[in-house]
Amino acid sequence: MSAQLDSVAPDEIQELTRLAHAAKDAMTDDMVTRLAAAAGDGMDLLDRVNRSGVAKALPLIAEMADNGDLERLVQLARVYGAAQDAVTDDMVNRLSATAGDTMDLLDRVNRSGVAKALPPIADMANNGDLERLTQLVRVYGAAQDAVTDDMVNRLSEAVGGGLDLLDQVNRADLAKAIPVIARMVHSGDLDRLADMARLVGSAQDALNDEMVGRVSEAVAGGLLLLDRLQRGSGDRLVNLLEHLDSVGTLDKLVSTLPALVDRMQMLERLLACVEQSATQAQEEPAATGGLGGLWSLLRASDSQDTLRFLLVLARNLQRECKA
Repeated sequence: MSAQLDSVAPDEIQELTRLAHAAKDAMTDDMVTRLAAAAGDGMDLLDRVNRSGVAKALPLIAEMADNGDLERLVQLARVYGAAQDAVTDDMVNRLSATAGDTMDLLDRVNRSGVAKALPPIADMANNGDLERLTQLVRVYGAAQDAVTDDMVNRLSEAVGGGLDLLDQVNRADLAKAIPVIARMVHSGDLDRLADMARLVGSAQDALNDEMVGRVSEAVAGGLLLLDRLQRGSGDRLVNLLEHLDSVGTLDKLVSTLPALVDRMQMLERLLACVEQSATQAQEEPAATGGLGGLWSLLRASDSQDTLRFLLVLARNLQRECKA
């Protein structure tokens, strides 16, 4: 000890002495008491550690600290502590109620035998039948939402009318006509009957009062003509037609009827043109006369066309007259 003190320099000895005096000055009774209590607690803790065998766990703790398990355990403890802090009385009650309801539900499932339906439900989920069933339920729900009171009333009226119609059909024995209607459908007679009904309907729509009056007049005139023929020379006319038919003249007369009808129509148009020309000539103002008026008349293109037509007509008339 004396050898060690001899090796220390006088300056260092003085510094240590000052440090010891400063520590004595700073150490109050309170601090001495607290240090003594801390030293006593530390000795007590060391004694407990030695008695409990914690020293054996030090290698495991050191290994956990090396591989990070100790840090994970600390984080897990923090998460658990945070969960404890977050779980309030309300949440505990709600979790307890949920757990109770879950246990009740599981008990009902076990008692009702729903577990037996799980394999079929799994098969339905695998082959897509469960999804189709869900879509069908959605469609049914949409139909329920769409069916309003008005639609229900209309459907009820339609069903009532259908039942009334079926009752009338049964009472009228119309079921016996079904085979006949089927044969008409196969043979096409029903389509022809429908076309005839459309034709009659179109005729009814087209027959206004004027047409009905004209048809009535034509029928009355035809009946009057027949009555006159029966009273007068109807028999002689029939005999004449039979004679013409026997000698072959009737066929020729019938064959010339279209040409005769055309000539009659042409003559009718000619007379109509003459009448129209006479009326138009009376309505037009009188001619001024002189060469100037004649020159202006000849300059018009329609006048030249008219003169050309008259010349052609005159040539044809001259040719027919010579023949």
